[in-house]
Amino acid sequence: MHDRHSKKPLRNGKTDGRVSPGSGACQVQEPRKSRSRRGDECCLIRFQFALFFPIVVGLFWCTPQRLRWVLLLVASYYFYMCWRPPYAILLVVITALDYCVGKALGV
Repeated sequence: MHDRHSKKPLRNGKTDGRVSPGSGACQVQEPRKSRSRRGDECCLIRFQFALFFPIVVGLFWCTPQRLRWVLLLVASYYFYMCWRPPYAILLVVITALDYCVGKALGV
């Protein structure tokens, strides 16, 4: 008969983490490691964003109206690249695709 508190092997060869009550063993689960680099990201609650946002707003109002979209596009790319740099390529591809589709629909 199998004790319900004993470690049972799972299909992947690992155990389910349960320990029998009399074994005296204490299992501590390690926290999951995040994929993001928390120290480098520019998110809404970080000091970097507190500097980034006013600079972009100030530049927005100093930039001629016909070039404001370029400033916002570059600032957006920078903001998202600080979060996850590998997604920059995906963001550029999606932007180009949306632009081409929009041009084709406008014809």
